[in-house]
Amino acid sequence: MKRVVSSIVAGLTMVTAAQAQDHVDGVYDGREIPGWVYSEEGAEAVGLPTWYPEGGAFAGANCNLETVALSASSQEWLEAFYAANPATVGAQLEASGVDWRQGYLTEVVSLHGRPAMRNLWAGAHEGQGFEAMMVSISGAEHLVIVRCSIQTGYLLPALQAFYQFARDIEIETAAPE
Repeated sequence: MKRVVSSIVAGLTMVTAAQAQDHVDGVYDGREIPGWVYSEEGAEAVGLPTWYPEGGAFAGANCNLETVALSASSQEWLEAFYAANPATVGAQLEASGVDWRQGYLTEVVSLHGRPAMRNLWAGAHEGQGFEAMMVSISGAEHLVIVRCSIQTGYLLPALQAFYQFARDIEIETAAPE
């Protein structure tokens, strides 16, 4: 279970720019997410599939998607998710090289009919503060991590759009049993 817990947030560098795309057959499909547009340029810059809000809504906001090959049952996912808290998530993010500043919320939710964990937290990149929502969505053989961020102070107004993004992306990887 320790491997599951640490892999939930530690896989920040597991996807290369060559793999960054708006869909991966059998894992996810983000080609048609209402209100969001896929950005090849953004994906190239961060090495992860990247979407921006359409029409300039929530300036500076973006959502990235990451997949980690990891096998676990529903029960194992639930145990790992319930064992996490803002401090443990923050420690894993810091160990992965993220300038994590503060955790606001860690909660277990159901998303796409499977166990998931939602985290709200603050960090910085090159001295610029940001706030983020991260949702880890369980699968039988893949963990799908949706990470949406925006400039510090704007998370609450953008939160509904971030939640909607996580709900609207199509998760194709098999659900855990």
